[in-house]
Amino acid sequence: MKLSELQRQWERFGEPDPMRAVITNRTDYGTKLTAGEFFALGRADVDRWVARLVEVGGTAGGVRALDFGCGAGRLTQALARHYEEAVGVDVSRPMLAAAERHNALPGVSFVHNTRDDLTVFSDRSFDLILTHIVLQHLPPPLAMGYLREFFRVLKPGGQLIFQIPTRRIAGRVRYSLIRLLPRLARHYRRARYGATPHMEMHAVPRHLIDETVREGGGLVLAIDSDTSAGVTFESAVYYVRKGDAPMRSAARA
Repeated sequence: MKLSELQRQWERFGEPDPMRAVITNRTDYGTKLTAGEFFALGRADVDRWVARLVEVGGTAGGVRALDFGCGAGRLTQALARHYEEAVGVDVSRPMLAAAERHNALPGVSFVHNTRDDLTVFSDRSFDLILTHIVLQHLPPPLAMGYLREFFRVLKPGGQLIFQIPTRRIAGRVRYSLIRLLPRLARHYRRARYGATPHMEMHAVPRHLIDETVREGGGLVLAIDSDTSAGVTFESAVYYVRKGDAPMRSAARA
């Protein structure tokens, strides 16, 4: 799937209920979240990840943080409690419109980006980058391209928290065929979903993730198992610091 097609899909997701489109795996709130519930979930998640970052040798707080794939701004607002400035970036205008509509916090801003890079941001401009349930929807080459960009826009010593599926554990034969045959994939999506927008899911092998982190000058502080991608995937949350220090063994939960 090309980035332009992903953009169309997520703009359609963002039109009827951008909050529900983001929190698809939280059934305890029924079919519709209130804005208060939505942003409370974001605060709880960010507080937990920041605490874990400190626990594994990172630091909390700083000047500027980036929420990649921010959607309606659930995590962007939460980051503003830890950083002087929090920037959310997303491909979907309806998602960003919802983020702007629900934001009243100083130091929070949102950026629309439809490129397969982050040239909208300058080198070494962020202290922290966070992305959650975003890379899993991108084809692996696109996901790894953005991961390389994260290291470009991170300041020396900056930190990165990202979630990504590392292995599909169900339906592998079907999806391997679809990945290998792009034309079949297009017909498959059209036959199964028609005009209905759908969320593609992808996994990136652990060795490719580790190689990309290493090439970016990243030091892995921890790799925690994660369930955000559902029962058909193994998923992980990486805690990484940018620097010139050699890699050391990662701590695992």
